[in-house]
Amino acid sequence: MTTENSKSSTVLVLETLPPENAIVAHIAARWIEVSEDALKKRQLLGTAKGGMPPAAAKIIDTPLASLPHGTVLNFKDEQTRLAIIAQNQRNKLQRDEIILNAT
Repeated sequence: MTTENSKSSTVLVLETLPPENAIVAHIAARWIEVSEDALKKRQLLGTAKGGMPPAAAKIIDTPLASLPHGTVLNFKDEQTRLAIIAQNQRNKLQRDEIILNAT
């Protein structure tokens, strides 16, 4: 495992897996071990396995169910509801950006 520095961040580079015809069980097991250790150090193992990066998981939406809802809301309730909807949308965009840029 090596890292390469770029202008904005450090990029994780994993060792190349040996070709299929040259692979032996212990070589493959060692490659998996080294790769998973490298991903763990960068907190990306869960992400590599399809999970959400920790930075994105920390962004919590406010549930709308806790607010009054219906066809007739007073002005304050409506404003609060709209503000929470807008914040939840910003949270989603922020999570999506973190997921797409997870390196």
